[in-house]
Amino acid sequence: MLVDIHNHIIYGVDDGASNEQASMALIDIARKHDTRIICFTPHVYPEYFGDNAEAIVRHFRRITEMAAPVFPDMQFFLGSEVHYTPSTLNWIRDNKAFTMNGTDYVLLEFDTDDELGKILKAVSQMLNSGYCPIIAHPERYVRFCSAYREIEEMRRDGVLLQCDSGAFTGDFGLAEKRKGKGLLKRGLVDMIASDAHSVDGRDSDLSRCAKYISDHFGEKYCRALFYQTPATVLGLNDRRE
Repeated sequence: MLVDIHNHIIYGVDDGASNEQASMALIDIARKHDTRIICFTPHVYPEYFGDNAEAIVRHFRRITEMAAPVFPDMQFFLGSEVHYTPSTLNWIRDNKAFTMNGTDYVLLEFDTDDELGKILKAVSQMLNSGYCPIIAHPERYVRFCSAYREIEEMRRDGVLLQCDSGAFTGDFGLAEKRKGKGLLKRGLVDMIASDAHSVDGRDSDLSRCAKYISDHFGEKYCRALFYQTPATVLGLNDRRE
């Protein structure tokens, strides 16, 4: 069983699924490839997508209502992928951005060319405010992905790293695959998720990547990446087990 903790399956709120049918199709792909738990994480970035919080909640309820009878063995939760700005904490406090299933974990996105210092400052701000940052697709951040010493220090403070499955299946090219593998080899990746956007592009099949990870990095690490840690982030188990 796989857990997908980062995707854009909720329709009509960002650059992901465009309508109800597209959302259901992505859930169907996930189900056919062994995903049973999905935390929907639409983009929250008011400067780009506007204030989409009400639409996110409304469309989340609609999709879960539609999916429940079709996929009775699946569980659905709500979070968001928050593009970090100095206003991020206010968005969370004002319920315009969503933590992961109401926990203290927050999925954070940065610009690909952000300076390392900006990312470190953002992480520190979130930690000092009582939140546990999850850094989305760190393999994309040019000045961050090879800062192994700083990443190790972050993780000791409770920060988690979530890579995209496409980075390891070659969907994003050799450069991102190399960067992702560099993090994996050092044990610095905590979760892998689909970051699914559409059926025809970046879809919701995690199984190919899970097989690659199991074959090259071992079943134990694979289970931690695709089930144990994501389930803990959602408050569904105890990571200490």
